[in-house]
Amino acid sequence: MKTTINKISTKKNDMYEHKCAHSSCDKIGEFKAPVSRESINEYIYFCLDHIREYNKNWNYYEGLNNEEIESEIRKATTWERPTWPMKDGVKKNWGDINFEFHDFDNLNNKEIEKKEANYSLEEVKAFKIFNIPPTKNTEIIKKTYKKLVKKYHPDYNMGNKEYENKIKEINQAYNDIKDIK
Repeated sequence: MKTTINKISTKKNDMYEHKCAHSSCDKIGEFKAPVSRESINEYIYFCLDHIREYNKNWNYYEGLNNEEIESEIRKATTWERPTWPMKDGVKKNWGDINFEFHDFDNLNNKEIEKKEANYSLEEVKAFKIFNIPPTKNTEIIKKTYKKLVKKYHPDYNMGNKEYENKIKEINQAYNDIKDIK
């Protein structure tokens, strides 16, 4: 669609009203559209009917070959920001890094040690099996229990004996801490 650009603007109540950019239209241009792919931050204004026509015909990738389109897609996946390769040492050991963020409120180890002093040995072991800090919040305990049961249930893991033992351990741990007050 070839549009003759009308850049006539009138000021009304400290706001600019733009005339529709379509050459044969005298309506107010309420809707803005980019001028082109190269000038994506420069706008022309259209009325509702002509913005629909403009959008229907707009093709950001028009005029690009396959390699240029692929390059645009790759740039978009990193938000147009450059990336650099990681050092070999980091790349080799990336799978060995174990991050577990369960409870950001209890990052201070001394605080956790104080809490453990109020629990029996079985309860502390149960919290370690659940991989959560000692808590009296039954909702957290139930949520963690359900998550672990779903993960290690033998039916879900094709009857694997290792998982059967793990689920027994999880059930015992849950029985030890489910009634904490």
